[in-house]
Amino acid sequence: MSSRLKRVLYGYFRENLILYLIVIVFFLIGTSGGALLAKPLTLGYQSELLDYLDSFINSLLNMEISSIGIFKQALINNLKLIFYIWLLGLTVIGVPIIIGLIIARGFILGFTVGFLVQEKGIQGISMAVFSILPPNLLLFPAMLVGAVSAISFSTILIRGNIKNSMVRLLQQFLSYSLLMALLAIIAILAALVEAYIAPSMMKLIAVYV
Repeated sequence: MSSRLKRVLYGYFRENLILYLIVIVFFLIGTSGGALLAKPLTLGYQSELLDYLDSFINSLLNMEISSIGIFKQALINNLKLIFYIWLLGLTVIGVPIIIGLIIARGFILGFTVGFLVQEKGIQGISMAVFSILPPNLLLFPAMLVGAVSAISFSTILIRGNIKNSMVRLLQQFLSYSLLMALLAIIAILAALVEAYIAPSMMKLIAVYV
């Protein structure tokens, strides 16, 4: 069973290697763009963001964190992302929009990390590594696999190469939807990390770094 699974996974990644490379490149483009844009911010925007960041850090130190509230918001955001990717994969025009979502997520991550490092130095690096990175270690692979699977399924619909078999198309759809459901579970785990682990790590960093 394990050897068969290995063969299936190997075949899947070999077949979709180019798509994975393309999606990663677009994500890196978004990340680089966000990091670069964090530097030339006008003084007004820079001051506003820094004040917001400082007030957030102070709130971590002076009051209890609403982990449930953070979890609910992170859960909604993560599941929306997976749902939108799944839905776009069912359309023949979803590919450029999926790429746009990947670039946008990369941009947000790059901008956040770039701003933290620029304004907070070692403390910002520590926050990025110990609070921003952990949930994204789960969410990014889920987003990556979801995007590639959605693009692949959308490409099948565009080409119409199911050999006129509705049964085959249904099998492809069920496999695609099952995979996205599994990715949704990973997105839920990422929300848990973001709500219950990341804030505690940020609080420790704010105190000791």
